[in-house]
Amino acid sequence: DEIRDVTIALIMSNIFHFQRAVGKKAAWDCISLGTDMDGIIEALPPYTNYTSLKLLPIHMRQFFHRPFDLPGIGMTKGEVKNLMYNFSPEELTEKICSGNALSFLERYYNEGYLMRRV
Repeated sequence: DEIRDVTIALIMSNIFHFQRAVGKKAAWDCISLGTDMDGIIEALPPYTNYTSLKLLPIHMRQFFHRPFDLPGIGMTKGEVKNLMYNFSPEELTEKICSGNALSFLERYYNEGYLMRRV
């Protein structure tokens, strides 16, 4: 589907632009996706509602399994593969779609941490 491929290329271009700028494997621990489904912005097609959003991790995993050039940021599929730092497609998808956000919440939104801030 052409719309899906364009949207995945846009999302991956943003992710890999950040990854290239940081230049370290640890940058993968900082990337996380969220939504703005309360109507403030227009969602990217084909992920325009919560039902279709469940397809995004599947499409991301497919990209990580078979990366392609990201011409919008001048990146070849070889560079994409190198910047994956031997993480599996499943590991990267999990980090971006939930793992990194959960790690952040566990690290900073717990009673011990919050009480230090008072």
